Amino acid sequence: MERSGSKGTLVHFRCTNPAHGRPPATRSDTLTLVEGLWAYCPFDIRAGDHEWAPTGGVTMESLRTEAGGAALFGQPAEENA
Repeated sequence: MERSGSKGTLVHFRCTNPAHGRPPATRSDTLTLVEGLWAYCPFDIRAGDHEWAPTGGVTMESLRTEAGGAALFGQPAEENA
């Protein structure tokens, strides 16, 4: 069994709220459970106002490395500089 937050953890929802696309000022929690499955927000899971979209089950590693998270919000990496 994978530990929550490890590279292989499967995430079934991601937050697509544009305001949550930036990194937080301080370290924050990024995983929570939604409908009994792992959900990821790059900003802060405790922030509220999340807009959950299904991922189909992607690894935690791919969410964190995918163009610095820009692809999660439909923005090309060049525009997220």
